[in-house]
Amino acid sequence: MGFDESERLERITTSYMVVTRREKLAPCRSCGERSPITAPGPGQIIEGALLGASMLAWTISQRFGYHMPYYRLELQLRSEGLELSRSVLSSSAVRCGELLAPVVRVIEQYLLSRDLV
Repeated sequence: MGFDESERLERITTSYMVVTRREKLAPCRSCGERSPITAPGPGQIIEGALLGASMLAWTISQRFGYHMPYYRLELQLRSEGLELSRSVLSSSAVRCGELLAPVVRVIEQYLLSRDLV
């Protein structure tokens, strides 16, 4: 007889921790190497930082796209069970800005070289 069909829109937002395990091998005695050998880890936007690319993108879009102050982002993340201080969020956004500065300069030079902006 067919189907009755209905649609419903749901939204799921979540944060998750990605754990990367890298094998550490003993040094090669025949080569005279003294320090252990570890496989390289995956690349990160901010080396050694806790926040990954998607969390950085979310933070920056919320802060600057939707004008959310860092303390409200901190509260929102806390309600999701994450303890991230606003200083971590802020310093991560500042570092992303520093990394993007060369791109901004190129765009600025391009725009200023045009007759019309």
